Amino acid sequence: MDSEPANQTSRPPLTRLPFLQSLNRWLPFLILFLAAGYGLTTALLSAPSAAPDQALTATIGSASPVRLHPQSHYLLAPLAEVLEQQRWHSGNWEPLSKDRAGIGYPRMPATFRMTLTTEGQEPVDSQLVVPAPYLDHLQPALIHPDGTIETLPVMGDQYPFDNRYVALPQWIWPVTLQPGETVLLMEVRNSGPVMLPLSVAGGNEVVSEGTFSTAWKSFVTGLLVFALLLNLSIVAKLKRPGLAWLSVLMIGVIYSQLVMDGLGLWLFWPGMPELNSLLSVSLSLCLIALCEFTPISWPSTARAAEFSGASAWLPGCICWPPRYHCHYSDKTFF
Repeated sequence: MDSEPANQTSRPPLTRLPFLQSLNRWLPFLILFLAAGYGLTTALLSAPSAAPDQALTATIGSASPVRLHPQSHYLLAPLAEVLEQQRWHSGNWEPLSKDRAGIGYPRMPATFRMTLTTEGQEPVDSQLVVPAPYLDHLQPALIHPDGTIETLPVMGDQYPFDNRYVALPQWIWPVTLQPGETVLLMEVRNSGPVMLPLSVAGGNEVVSEGTFSTAWKSFVTGLLVFALLLNLSIVAKLKRPGLAWLSVLMIGVIYSQLVMDGLGLWLFWPGMPELNSLLSVSLSLCLIALCEFTPISWPSTARAAEFSGASAWLPGCICWPPRYHCHYSDKTFF
């Protein structure tokens, strides 16, 4: 007696249905677009208020005899509070380590204090340069030797590209320094690590070094884009989800480099600074894509591949939501 009917037909598994096969093939790109849309919507809803309207014009001069003191200090307070209470001479400032320019993740505004010494008897034109295009908010102020306070324009990657003196990715403030010691106060806000790699240089030096650095970073980004296009053509021909995850990884890396180097706001979205807020989403996608592509790159058991794919989503989901920015009374809440 037969255990099964002779006319019984086997059904194909659900994973072999044409619709699910097509969905599985393009699932990495679908997740990429959904994540980008979610991050962009959140950034638009929580965008900071625009910087004050100001006419930015500058004359780049020659090198200046200005010396930046090696010891710097910082205070976890907004610049407006420091200026209102005249706290730049108080003893509550913390010394900044000489071997690094960062203070970690304070989750609140930090004001840095530095001292500039101008030699000679005449005012000197110089430039304050911060080669960190990924900082969200920079608000400097100068305390001149005679006690007068000069506030400088606000800059940051959360503001349009036109809101700067020099059309380069780094932050540059042309200033005129009086003879003697000038105190520089600068408030820094950032969704990532807070730091202030400040330097003082002449105009010709700033333009030459900035142009060379920008050209090199653009060349590296161009190589990554070429590799991405080559990988996309291979994905379209072979139609393998593992290679699609590699494309997602490369897109995340390229976007992260565009934000960190300031090339995205400079070349591609100068009028939409909200696109710089997708960095946390991009890094999460890079982690997920790396773990999803890893089992494809070298032989492994099925159990190891399943464990690698499952472990990729846990840390990615933990750090998935981008931080929310809420500016209220000169304070930032995350």
